Amino acid sequence: ATYISYYTVTWRQPAKRITCVYFYFDHDIISHMAIRYRTLSVAHKYKSVLFPFDVYGFVKFLPSLGFILTEKLSDELPQGFQLSVSGIVARKADIAVRIDSEKQVFAIHGPESKGVLAEFNEFEKTLKQEMGFDSAGIVHYYEIVAGVAMKATGDASKILAEHYAGIKYTTAVSKAFGVELAPFGIRLTTAGASPNQENWLELKIFPELPDGKNRFIFDVIYRNSDKMQFNDFVKNLDERLSTILNLTHKGT
Repeated sequence: ATYISYYTVTWRQPAKRITCVYFYFDHDIISHMAIRYRTLSVAHKYKSVLFPFDVYGFVKFLPSLGFILTEKLSDELPQGFQLSVSGIVARKADIAVRIDSEKQVFAIHGPESKGVLAEFNEFEKTLKQEMGFDSAGIVHYYEIVAGVAMKATGDASKILAEHYAGIKYTTAVSKAFGVELAPFGIRLTTAGASPNQENWLELKIFPELPDGKNRFIFDVIYRNSDKMQFNDFVKNLDERLSTILNLTHKGT
């Protein structure tokens, strides 16, 4: 579809006020919509039995990086004890640091993908420089969990239902129940893979509740044991989501 947009320019001359309206044509206005993340985190999942670095020493170091701790630490731990945590340990502006020492997870939360990835990679360097911990040799996989709300150009629930209109399976299930049924969402995953594997992609698309009309929700889970492939995916996530939004409207 082609969309017509415009902007106005007004300026003054002696005894005159002149306003011009400039029109331009946008064949793909959806691609210009802002990506607004509801949830976003980038994480390490370690493969060690015990959490692989000193959590107490790391958390105590965070204020020197400008972070505010969510809970006050004691001056020192009793000899032989280790700090075990699960949750957000520190915040700086819109960036949060999360550690789950039992599940072997270190994560960064934030508002946009490229910024969170940059902060995450910077923490890898900090851990290596300040604590002598090189994560590369002990990472099981890298993971991003993202949730995005994106505006629909029509009724989001009807747009999704139209993708499945006339499909034999939907028709047969409707007949079995005696009620006309239509999907309220789409779930796509890596072909031939299991969610229990380290390399995994899952995309869920569904209308935003409660009415399901105005926005689509895109939920993405992506895991990869290869750092370069993971970085590439996260760096291009905004563009990929814009493409998928267009495809969702077109149905092709």
